[in-house]
Amino acid sequence: MMDADEVNSKQDFLLFLAELQRDLLTNPEDWENHTLPAFLDAMSRWVADMEGYYRNTGQEIPRQVSWRVFANIIQAASIYE
Repeated sequence: MMDADEVNSKQDFLLFLAELQRDLLTNPEDWENHTLPAFLDAMSRWVADMEGYYRNTGQEIPRQVSWRVFANIIQAASIYE
């Protein structure tokens, strides 16, 4: 599966979303948030805390959201507790 850090364009983002959907359908046991309300709640909480993710992984905190950052947000929402 494509990693969020590989997303550099709109086309990459669309491919990333397609692969993420396939992963949910084939590996639901790997996902923490199976329903849309749970997924959106996790996404909201991750965005609120995302500076910590970038700081803890040694990455620069984004000043502007890019396709890669949006992919990070969606990927994180699949597992964020």
